[in-house]
Amino acid sequence: MKTLKKHNFEAYLATQLFIRGKRGRLANLLYSYLRCIDDFVDNINIDKSEQKNLLIEQSKIINFLYNKNKPEIKNYLEEAISEVITYDIENGCGLKTVIKKMFEVFDFDIKRKNTIPDLEGLNEYSKKIGDAYTRALLFFLAPSLEYKEEYSISAYASHQVHLLRDFLIDKENGYFNISKEEIKKYHIKENLIQDKAFSCWLKDKIGNIKFLFIKGKKEFGVIPILKVRLTGHLYCSRYERVIKRIEKNGYKLR
Repeated sequence: MKTLKKHNFEAYLATQLFIRGKRGRLANLLYSYLRCIDDFVDNINIDKSEQKNLLIEQSKIINFLYNKNKPEIKNYLEEAISEVITYDIENGCGLKTVIKKMFEVFDFDIKRKNTIPDLEGLNEYSKKIGDAYTRALLFFLAPSLEYKEEYSISAYASHQVHLLRDFLIDKENGYFNISKEEIKKYHIKENLIQDKAFSCWLKDKIGNIKFLFIKGKKEFGVIPILKVRLTGHLYCSRYERVIKRIEKNGYKLR
């Protein structure tokens, strides 16, 4: 709960309000497990080979668990994912795709370090995160509701804002949240300084994201379950505030 509250207060609030009991505890366990893997992958002091080995090792454990085998559990994180998957198997395996997509995201993060990604890869990265978040949200909040790809548009837009919010710190750590194609199209300098060309790219990027939010809210707004709509609103509002700050700063990142 402390991990969730620290990194994503809106998700923590939604969990407290709408996901109680066993499902709430399992939602927190899943988030904490994925958060710890993410922190390990993002740690600049850990060699890529170690990070890849962790993903391979954890993937094997996850596959064992979904095949109803009992791998050797070495630590509390593996105990957490074991409990989550046991519950998931009993309830239709709705989280299997969530975990798979997040591991693909982690793998992409390892590969993209110290390189500038292409636009397709960067967009797919955000889409996978948006898809995984939305699937997890519906699994815990509304398990009877069938997932539709359109429901994840707002989460995809939110992650695009996330990349802008963390642009400067990620750049310092060797992660570039801009594509080769965008750099070429807007004539952005190699060191990615925030000049007129950069601000022009940022303004257009935000315009596209705002369009996605409008489209995504429309799709999410027709879901006939109030707590799902409220949670989606909470999640989006966090990143819409980031957009307003960037606009207020004259399309400069700080």
